[in-house]
Amino acid sequence: TKTIVPFDPYYVPQNLQNRAKSEKRSEDIVAILDTMEAKEVNVKAAEQKIRREHDYTNVLTYLQSVTALHNTEREGRNYLIGEVEMCRAKVSHAEESIQML
Repeated sequence: TKTIVPFDPYYVPQNLQNRAKSEKRSEDIVAILDTMEAKEVNVKAAEQKIRREHDYTNVLTYLQSVTALHNTEREGRNYLIGEVEMCRAKVSHAEESIQML
């Protein structure tokens, strides 16, 4: 029989879950997506109004809608980038802590 020596590496099973396949999304992500969807509806409505009325004075409304959509996309993208950077910093901190052990 093998004697147990302290600090010998032992197999410890890890139960990993794939969180990417989870159907439930976080509330903050849902809020970003809902806001973007609402802006897209506004853009489509403005575009249809231009085509329906054949009056290009509505182009300003369309351009404002597109600008609002782009601003929302940028804000959402910046938020998600911040979240990813924060997660990476936490992972890096955890790895450094593990190396100290």
